[in-house]
Amino acid sequence: MRSDPRIGYWISLGIAGLSGLWLLALWPFSEDMEAFFGMAVHAITFLAIFLLLTGLAVSRLFSGYVRIKSDLAAGRNVLARWHVDRGTWRQFAGPADAMNRSEKTSLLLMLYAFIAVICGGLALAIPKDWHIFGWIALGMAAVVTVAFLLGNRVYERQLVYRTGEIIIGRDGMSVDGVLHVWGNWLSWLEGAEVIERPVKMLIVAYSFWTRYGWQTVTARAPIIAGDIEQMHALARTLNEAAGRMPRRKRNGNRVRESASH
Repeated sequence: MRSDPRIGYWISLGIAGLSGLWLLALWPFSEDMEAFFGMAVHAITFLAIFLLLTGLAVSRLFSGYVRIKSDLAAGRNVLARWHVDRGTWRQFAGPADAMNRSEKTSLLLMLYAFIAVICGGLALAIPKDWHIFGWIALGMAAVVTVAFLLGNRVYERQLVYRTGEIIIGRDGMSVDGVLHVWGNWLSWLEGAEVIERPVKMLIVAYSFWTRYGWQTVTARAPIIAGDIEQMHALARTLNEAAGRMPRRKRNGNRVRESASH
């Protein structure tokens, strides 16, 4: 996350507040509102209930982001902190971008295969409607392709050098101003590792729940050449913390600290 989490916090809280005002207004003005909106008042009320609950949940999520970002900046619950210069960052950015693209491309191909199997199976089962399932497959493929391209664009922006400051905490990390959080509601740390090829970097994996299920994210940070042993110790500390975390669903996703790859 590169933007200020306080923005998301206040927006979600504002949505919840406006929805709550609608529900409160129903009590004294229900007849007037029904006369003005007609039967649509019931649909609006259901929507207001949904937005109220969602807004409160999302504001709680963002409040955790705000807290962890503040802790990192103030040095609270911080395990390590260092700076890299522009040259070190440039050496790191290219391989990091290539690794990210490789991971996302593998996922994209897996989604293409999933779409082909599902829609192809339906087309075989109902041959007369094969063209409908074909268009559905093309539409789904277009959506995931756009998501793939946007995801790569976002990551490229995150790799633009700003301050070069890296902060690793117990609940999250900040890599040149990009916030990653695992010590928050519905999120957890998977583990960490240090690699020395193609460049030295610290890799941290964490997961969080989405409406589609749990999702694992890989965060990368450049390492100063002389600090490699300290980075191995830091990775071991993070792996120990991941092992103590409740509510984990690993299925082989935990990253293990190693000397090199």
